[in-house]
Amino acid sequence: MSAHQYLPDAVDLNDYLDAGTYLQDSNGYAQNGTNYPVSVAGMLRVETEKGINSGWIFQSYHAYHNDTVYVRRRYNGNWSTWNKQWSVNNDGSGSGLNADLLDGIQASQFIRADVGQSGIAGSHSFHSTDISGSYSTQPIELREVNLVGTGQSADEYAPGIGFHWSGRYGKKLFMGSSGALKWDNNILWHSGNDGAGSGLDADLLDGLQASQFARSDVSDYIGGGYGTNYTHIGNLSGVTVDPSVSIRGRNFFHGTNNGAFTIAAPADDGVGNSYSCLLSLDNASGAGSISFAGFNKVDSDELTTTAGHVFFVFITRLSGYKFAQVKRIVG
Repeated sequence: MSAHQYLPDAVDLNDYLDAGTYLQDSNGYAQNGTNYPVSVAGMLRVETEKGINSGWIFQSYHAYHNDTVYVRRRYNGNWSTWNKQWSVNNDGSGSGLNADLLDGIQASQFIRADVGQSGIAGSHSFHSTDISGSYSTQPIELREVNLVGTGQSADEYAPGIGFHWSGRYGKKLFMGSSGALKWDNNILWHSGNDGAGSGLDADLLDGLQASQFARSDVSDYIGGGYGTNYTHIGNLSGVTVDPSVSIRGRNFFHGTNNGAFTIAAPADDGVGNSYSCLLSLDNASGAGSISFAGFNKVDSDELTTTAGHVFFVFITRLSGYKFAQVKRIVG
């Protein structure tokens, strides 16, 4: 065989065992052939150990359109697979180069992006270069399972972080479909989701236990006593006084008798509650007579018009009944 020969159409490169150089100038011939490393034109070189058709045979194929070289060997009648030789001209993204190290680091030392991993050692710091404040520009963005979007609302699909102390605890922090952060299915409370109607069950209120407050929805006992401010309703003359808590906002009132006036029975508070209130009256020099309107019963000491006399009017509304009791305190 001469040093340079042309490879004809549809040949099998396994049959080329003699040392020499063989040129393939047709992509079509290469595509029709067998056991080419790539189906393009190129040059085949055959080297043998001791000469023609020896036990060791080496083939290399140089593709015509780039610098890529493929090599293989034949030993004891068996051909190995073609292997691409790597260079700066054919490595990089998409090349298929499978290295043992990347910049001297094993693959096991990197965090995978395509699969879940456990046992990742070391400390890791992440930062963003975007100050827009959007969730998507944060150093780390956690997404829902399988990126299901609005197709699922169950907590099992929620984005989250797991915490695991081997042999002790396993907990998770995640964001439910409502946007609420949860620690192992318990809502995390903050200034944006507490308050009326939130369901937050605290142990203390301003440092006080629930047992230190009087209940308004059940019968309760006040052991420590309490104090409250009163409302001054002014000089009373020619008017009708309505002592309703819903109007006055308090249960204690004070007024001055400066002429004849009327005390009306308290109105319903709007929610059907029963309540009591106290009206204190002091007589001025122009004090007049006092009448009562709308009460079921009035139990009264003598109501004088003497200046300086002071009266307490106890008023109770209970189950729709209105009762007043007047006691002269001074005079």
